[in-house]
Amino acid sequence: MSLNQLPDEIIRQILFCLSPLDTLHGVGLTCRHLARLSKEGLLWRFHCIQTFKYWHPSHAFRTILRLPAPQTDWKKLFVLRYDRNKQISRLLNGILRTKVGRHKRFERITKFGYDAKDFLLEHCDADDSFEDVLARRYFAHAALDAIHRHLAVEQWISLKTMESELDTHNPLELEKSLGAFDMFVLHGRLDDMNDITQCLGALTARFCSTYPQMDEWTTRQKALALNRWIRARNLTGLQNPERDYRNLRNCLIGQALQHEDHESIPIISSAIYCSMAQRIGLDARCNAFPTHIHVVVSPAPGRDLDDKRVDEATQPGKRMYLDPHGNDDEVPEQELRRLLASFGSENSRGAMDPTPTSSTVIRTANNIRHSYETFLGQQDREEETNLTRLLHGRGPINMNACYYASLWAMLILVPTSSPDWEEMFDKFMEQFCRHWPEDVWLVDKYVVPLYRHFATTRRRRIRPAPSDVDDAWRIVRYTQQCDNMPPSVYSRSDRWNEDVPFEVGQVFRHRRYGWVGVITGWTFMGGTPRRREGSDEPDSDLESGRPPERPYFTYIRSTSAERAVIAEENVELINDPELVLGTPLIHAGKFFKRFDPETCRFVSNLKEQYPDD
Repeated sequence: MSLNQLPDEIIRQILFCLSPLDTLHGVGLTCRHLARLSKEGLLWRFHCIQTFKYWHPSHAFRTILRLPAPQTDWKKLFVLRYDRNKQISRLLNGILRTKVGRHKRFERITKFGYDAKDFLLEHCDADDSFEDVLARRYFAHAALDAIHRHLAVEQWISLKTMESELDTHNPLELEKSLGAFDMFVLHGRLDDMNDITQCLGALTARFCSTYPQMDEWTTRQKALALNRWIRARNLTGLQNPERDYRNLRNCLIGQALQHEDHESIPIISSAIYCSMAQRIGLDARCNAFPTHIHVVVSPAPGRDLDDKRVDEATQPGKRMYLDPHGNDDEVPEQELRRLLASFGSENSRGAMDPTPTSSTVIRTANNIRHSYETFLGQQDREEETNLTRLLHGRGPINMNACYYASLWAMLILVPTSSPDWEEMFDKFMEQFCRHWPEDVWLVDKYVVPLYRHFATTRRRRIRPAPSDVDDAWRIVRYTQQCDNMPPSVYSRSDRWNEDVPFEVGQVFRHRRYGWVGVITGWTFMGGTPRRREGSDEPDSDLESGRPPERPYFTYIRSTSAERAVIAEENVELINDPELVLGTPLIHAGKFFKRFDPETCRFVSNLKEQYPDD
């Protein structure tokens, strides 16, 4: 009996057990009968659900899941995602193959958004059998991080547009706009903006199930019950504020919700409360109180906090104030006003009122910036670890990423007329050029117009040179030009390169300090060229008095993400692969394909620049 002779019900069950590619390229092409059965919506709906976890918002995937299967062309949707995976695969392979056009390929992958996430996650955990396993993992992570940054920036742009043009309040904007900071340190894990929303929704459902009679309560009773419920479960506050206030994870709402201690600074504690309160129908917002954010709960129109009717024209309903970070009970308004008076009138304007979400985001960005500055000045290694530790990733890298996020948020949300905007722009461009040149298209799309507006406004006030208006544009164009330029070639066939003693990929120990590094390049110049913005040309930390015509080597090491320079006499080669395998050289994939334990060397992925190494 052939497959075609079986009852349709059995054939359908068999099709559900086959891989979607077998159905597409095999069974569906055998005969008209099987072709008809292999096109059914329920089958391809199943394959879409099972094959792809993440979807670009344009698909409205959650919405179409609730519709009857025939209303959606599920097979067409699956084929679209399958074809996109093939495009992303070609782009990733291009990134691995050559430096030329690398940033442009990052841009194209990033624009696929979450349609690229499933594929990239698979390659973030690429099997060791891949010939370029280290490079594949590294650049898959880098592309995924770029997607997350793009989504975060889009969220802040959306917030700015909503507040400036629509003048409305969307309860979800607070948690999503604060969750955007977490997007810069996801590292392929959960806890993105959607996960934060789901977590807050689940917590609210638990609260509601605890108090089924809540609908009979007044606004004041609901607000106090929620505050006490949250605090009783240690979802807010800090156990040791003096020691832990500046710890990075306490500034991130996703980290606060997912970490077992749930610690957070006052602004995040208040945001968690507000997000849950709005889900149970309360008008709860953060305020702009100096030094310590509080929550403002307003009664429903025409009512007071005890749900009694009031005439708003003659007796507007009074608000109540809460401190989810440190107090179970209502905070008396008089106490806050006395404290405000001690700060002076300059700090008191609007401090008791609900603040726009953008102000809360800016204040959070400033807290992250202060944590970054504390980190830069930290000498104690243990304290540095506490400052930077998150649920995933390496501390210093996470700190830099969050600092970069804070600069993005402030550039977008702080008015360009602010006296601090130019300083923020300078710091942002330094970070972008040094660490994230693959974001050049994002900078071109969002930062360049902001800078032009800033420069044009400033020119009206103080008449700077006309070229100021194009500074950001020129940096972006230069970065894009660098991306299209082949790197300089250093060939050992050239007579002056014959005697270079070490090769790209060799592992060494510093003779004096003992740390382990890997050689990523070499030059004969006494002081190597300063790295161009947006390029991977060697850095130089050499003193200006070094003699010329002497080889120096660029390298990476486990203790730093920076690429630096070392002199020949400080290099002591390592031939024991066990020493290398125990060293977390997490950035090795940026320069190398894999580690070869037989030769105790990393296999170079820099053949364009060093063809003989």
